[in-house]
This record gives sequence, C-alpha cells and structure tokens, in this order.
Amino acid sequence: MVKVIVAGAGIMGLSTAYHLKQTIPEIDVVVYAKDFSPNLTSDGAAGLWEPYIPGETPIELVSKWSQSTYDYVLDKIRSDPDSGNYGLMTCLGYNCSTNSDMQLPYWSSIPLDYHLLNEHDVGKRFPSWIKSAASFTSVFIEGTKYLPYLTKKFIELGGQLYQREIYSLNEFNGECDVLVNCTGLGSKKLLKDDELYAVRGHILKVKANSIKEFLIVVEATGPEMCTYVLPNQDYIILGGTKQLNNYDLTPNNEDREFILRTTSSIYPCLKSAEILEEWVGLRPCRKSMRVEKENFVVKSSTGSENILKVVHNYGHGGSGLTVHWGCALETVKLVQEFLTEVEIKE
Repeated sequence: MVKVIVAGAGIMGLSTAYHLKQTIPEIDVVVYAKDFSPNLTSDGAAGLWEPYIPGETPIELVSKWSQSTYDYVLDKIRSDPDSGNYGLMTCLGYNCSTNSDMQLPYWSSIPLDYHLLNEHDVGKRFPSWIKSAASFTSVFIEGTKYLPYLTKKFIELGGQLYQREIYSLNEFNGECDVLVNCTGLGSKKLLKDDELYAVRGHILKVKANSIKEFLIVVEATGPEMCTYVLPNQDYIILGGTKQLNNYDLTPNNEDREFILRTTSSIYPCLKSAEILEEWVGLRPCRKSMRVEKENFVVKSSTGSENILKVVHNYGHGGSGLTVHWGCALETVKLVQEFLTEVEIKE
C-alpha cells in the first residue's frame, strides 16, 4: 500500500492529513508528532481569519489560500449544524488605524462586505487615537475545538497518529513514499532553515460577555506590540505582542499591562474583566511561506544516499488558520504529483 507520512500535528499537519484521506482514501496516511492538541501553538491562536505576518509570500498565493479557507469555513457554517461545536463562527468587526488615510488591504475583496467607515462614524464609535477604520464579516476557526474535530475526522477515515519526536529526515529513509513536512518552527532545526524565525505572541483570555465583535489596530501600537480584541465562543482574547526572535514562553507584567491598557481604552468594560488564562506562543514566521516539493537527499545507517520525496507546508506566520485549508489543498496536489511519479516508475 502507498504510504504518506505527515510530520506535525498542528493546523497544517492535521488539515493536510485529513484532506489526503478524503482525496485518496486508499492510501495509508500516518501522522507523527512530538505534541498533539491541546499542547500546540494552533490551540492558543484566536482563530480570526485575516492574513497576518505573511512575510514576503507573493500576494497572489496568500490571497488564493486565504480565499479557499474563507469559502470553505463559510460553507461549513452555512451547511453543517454542528459547525459551532468544532469552533467555527462568523463575526462582524473592525480593522482600525492610527492614521487618517487607511487603505484597502490586498485581500479586501475576499470577506463579506469589506468597507471603509466615514469620518463621522469613526469619531462616534472609537477613541480619538483611532483615526480611520474598516468593517467586514470574518470567520473564526478556534484551534482548541477545531483541531480535535480534524483529529476525529481523520481517524474515522482510517488515519493513524503516533507520538514521535523527529530529529532528522534521515529517519524516514525507506519508510514512506512521500513525507509531508508540517513541523512549523521545528523546521528551523530539522532542515537548518535560516529563513524561519519565531514571532512571540502574548495574549490574555478574559471573561467579557458584552463584546460580540472583533477589533484589530493594523499598525504597531508600541515597540513590537499590537492591539486586538477577538471574541471566541467561551472567552475574549486580548493581545498582544509580535516580538521577533523572542523565544521566551513566560508571560511578563510589562506585556500584560500594555495589553490591558490599550484594549480597555477601546472597550472600557475590559478594565474589570476577569482574566481566565494567560498564554504565550511562538508564531512560525518565514521570509516566505513554504509550500513546495523537494527531492531530499537522505542517508541510510550504512552511509548510502537515497531520495526522499518531501512536500513542505510550513512557515505561515500568524496566518496559519487563515490559510490552512488553501494550503492543504495545494499540498495534497503536490503529493499527488509525487505519487504519479511513483506509479510511473512501478
């Protein structure tokens, strides 16, 4: 039987593994990962659909993958009565700017009803330091609920998951027909990828039931700081930080005070909000998202060299949930191309 191994069980690994079993049910698909949900960066993400820190990835690719994901999630919300239980929902909200000449982003044609607010409405709705704003309908994909759903669906289709720490791609020499690399930030060490770097994100989860909209200030609101308020089904996520090459996973008082000060200046009710949880995660950022094939040279224990067919799908920055389904579609196509080569040789 043809065997495909997926390395990594975050949003990229699980969505790709699931779509592989959907598309080619007769193949054996196995996921190997050091950690699984709920102990992943994908679990901590708020899940708002919006391209964020995509690096220098070509705009047309970010738009394509983001569009595919938005349409997929919206269709699930519209057609599946259980979609809310696995963390999908629509939400109206705002992108705000500290400048008065806010421009439409390149992706503004994708979500429903993206439009700029007039000066009167901005002044009536927001504090004076916000000078312009846009409104649109986005979707949320809550990692803490969506990852268990993908895991369940993958297993139902016959997929397998094993806990295994991966130290080298040489480990997969002769083990599979194709390896899909979704190891995120782990690829920095695994592949010696110097284009990959961490961007530290510090968030608070608070109880504030009156907030039913999302809000993001699109510019930095401090040195390596950003401001956003993102409602999930059970709490509100407040942020945050975007600190390059900072690998400290410990929450600190300075970041916490900044987050509470800036978000409560927009929503005063947050001043008294109960803090439910504090979390720090590392976004797997890269100069450009990597979704491509590679004939990777691996060595056996005797020193002989072989070619391992690898499809990479990592380095999505803060856009992992935003592009996940589009990237899964692309990755599965690349796997199919490799499998066609295997069939021709046979």
